[in-house]
Amino acid sequence: MRYLSVDHIRKRVRACLDELGLNDACFMEEDQDSIELNSTIESKILEAVKYVHSNASHYLLDGIALDGSMTIDNDGAGRLKLPDNFLRMISFKMSDWIRPVCDVVTEYDAEYHKQSDEYARGTWESPVCALVKTKDGDMLEFYSCKSGSATITHALYVPLPVFEDVKHLSCVSVCDKLEDAVVNQVAGLVLLTYKDQHADSFINLAKSYMT
Repeated sequence: MRYLSVDHIRKRVRACLDELGLNDACFMEEDQDSIELNSTIESKILEAVKYVHSNASHYLLDGIALDGSMTIDNDGAGRLKLPDNFLRMISFKMSDWIRPVCDVVTEYDAEYHKQSDEYARGTWESPVCALVKTKDGDMLEFYSCKSGSATITHALYVPLPVFEDVKHLSCVSVCDKLEDAVVNQVAGLVLLTYKDQHADSFINLAKSYMT
């Protein structure tokens, strides 16, 4: 992931609008309408990044290492406390699994309910991971390990987007391959705010960068 400044995203979004003649003379840098447009662009950035990161194909994602308190029960089922800024799991693998899990189910999926059956649940050969909400916060449950001494080989996740101060610039962290998707998604959301008919074109273009 890399940091993109709000100013960089704003300029790219305005360039997109320019290409279709939508950033007309009323949006000169100094006038009030331009200030309002810039504010609208900034207000849509986190929403756009969250949507893109939540829906993009796995191979386009890069993230950060997941650390947390992990336990493994006697039956091989385990759980890992997820951080408050968790958005999406990219990949999770235990040391005694033959492959990682990339597609995570939720507690509302039929697959999750199979995990209570020792004969139908995930195994070290075909593991299953589930996102579960508990009184202690969000948990990753994983099924199953051969040994209680198994360790995490790798765990990568995408965090919730936030504005961060980087060298005195307001920035947001974006997956390397998804900048174009984010820019077009922001442009589409901005045009939706102004009820412009071109909004869907930008949103559909953003989706094309997400697959």
